[in-house]
Amino acid sequence: MIKFPAAIEATFTTLGVLIGISTSFLTTHLFGEWTPPLQQLFLLSVIDFGTGWGASAYEGKKNLGPGLSSSRGYRGVVKKVGIFALIAVGHLTDQALGQGPVLRNGVAYWFIAIELLSITENAGRMGLPVPPVLTAVIAVLKGRGGEAPATKEAA
Repeated sequence: MIKFPAAIEATFTTLGVLIGISTSFLTTHLFGEWTPPLQQLFLLSVIDFGTGWGASAYEGKKNLGPGLSSSRGYRGVVKKVGIFALIAVGHLTDQALGQGPVLRNGVAYWFIAIELLSITENAGRMGLPVPPVLTAVIAVLKGRGGEAPATKEAA
């Protein structure tokens, strides 16, 4: 192991502490308290990204799709950043209105549901059995199935 002079070690330690404090302040300001809905959303986002990667790799191996693609992966990361940007907007709006985390948690629960559906869809892409009810829900949400609700014509 390389032994650095004490001054350099102290500098890196101080820099690490400052980065940690800054990151903590920024995330607390943007998202508020790190509550269970935010923890679940973060974990589900990581799982969704992993299962999406796995499904793409599986499809590529079986010649069922284009396989792994850096541009698709990049779009996935950008979408995840967008999700957390909307969470931040919800939190900042809650603060501006002087209320509890109503909007932030509402946005988080919405995206938790979407992430769960996406994970289920990725499982199906990997050849895992998916209950028909979930397959139908995913198809309707993606606009590939079901019937559009009847609309009344204007008189």
